[in-house]
Amino acid sequence: IKKAACMFKQKLMLSESYKGAQQLNSDVVLIKSAEHNAIMAQDYGLKEICSAQIDMHVVEGTHRTFLKEPHTLQIIERVLKKRP
Repeated sequence: IKKAACMFKQKLMLSESYKGAQQLNSDVVLIKSAEHNAIMAQDYGLKEICSAQIDMHVVEGTHRTFLKEPHTLQIIERVLKKRP
């Protein structure tokens, strides 16, 4: 468990310092769980790396359970129908 925790910490530190070469110029849909312990921006910092629209949806449940919520499927279906 200690090794896994150390690796997770390293991933977090790397992701915090990562700077992409350019911004993503594409609309982004963020579906996130209502129950989380993350100490981050509401949009997980996407506005800093995306120059297009960010469509954010909050769904009941945890990171592990929110995909089981019917509302999540409705959001995904709506997003896919908008695509060309």
